[in-house]
Amino acid sequence: MKKNSSYEYIYDLYRKLDFFDSCMTYCLLEINSSKITTISEAIDITKKASAALQDIENDLEMSCVFDKVNEFMDDNGISRALKKSGVVTGFDIPYQAIIAHKIFIYKSHSIDGLDKKEWKELYDMFEGFNPPCSYSRFKIPVQILACICRYLSGEDTSATIKDEINTLEEYKKKLEELYAYHANSAFREFISNSREGRVIVGQGAFSLDAIQLRIDNLRARIITKRKDSTILERQLAIDFIDTLHRFNARQIPSIVSMLMGCGFIKEFVDNRTIFRLWKSFNQSQVKLDKYYGAGRSAKSTTSYKYVYSDSVTERIESLKSFSYAFIQKVGLQGK
Repeated sequence: MKKNSSYEYIYDLYRKLDFFDSCMTYCLLEINSSKITTISEAIDITKKASAALQDIENDLEMSCVFDKVNEFMDDNGISRALKKSGVVTGFDIPYQAIIAHKIFIYKSHSIDGLDKKEWKELYDMFEGFNPPCSYSRFKIPVQILACICRYLSGEDTSATIKDEINTLEEYKKKLEELYAYHANSAFREFISNSREGRVIVGQGAFSLDAIQLRIDNLRARIITKRKDSTILERQLAIDFIDTLHRFNARQIPSIVSMLMGCGFIKEFVDNRTIFRLWKSFNQSQVKLDKYYGAGRSAKSTTSYKYVYSDSVTERIESLKSFSYAFIQKVGLQGK
């Protein structure tokens, strides 16, 4: 194992990146675009919010974290593999462009006949800005480190997946029992749609189809029933495949083969096994893409509680304190 490839070291980097990511999310949610009425107000908030986010980055000493993450990824060939995949990474976060884009897009959709000339100064702040690219530049290192932490922890993630499947199957049965009541005429005013004689009564967590697809997707992640010497490595390969797929990477099987050659990998997994895992995973994604649409956002498809082992209460309180400071600096009180 190369230097600085221990679980403790990598988890510390991941934890700091993930917390900073959550800070940005919390703060951006505080910007209520619906209450911004003039271009001058939009420009002022964009500039102040950008500066406030930069202050948070400085306060958390993220530049040092970014350098260590880049060093780790370079030393282990991860940066080279990601570059070959077509996924661009980097920590030069364009705060001003992100905020200006957020406000402008909201105004474009909420105001009929928006005068683009009047709002041109705001538009110029994010011209050439590519939201998906900007998102992946920062997000993929976070997700890659999460995959590695799960592997180095030595915990069999298939147990977590099976627990999620059991919970979803039990939930689905309860949901089916609930939906049986809808056959009664008392619910006719609440039925949103009907197709082919089947009542459509919900979306997301209230959709039987969505729950079943979630179950199918999780089942596809259980790579084997046998626990041999490479079980953890094969689970890591599936994690890498999932992450690269969500960020629209190219040549995923060959990229995963490169990543599986990192110095901290204990057992060898051959290319044939990786391709088999990719094929199985890809078949499950076809069903999901057909249901949700190919443009699904890059969210993690499986949660692993032990990665977030810090106190939840302390984490939330810390995020609230940064969010409050952000509100004060930008002047969003009452907005």
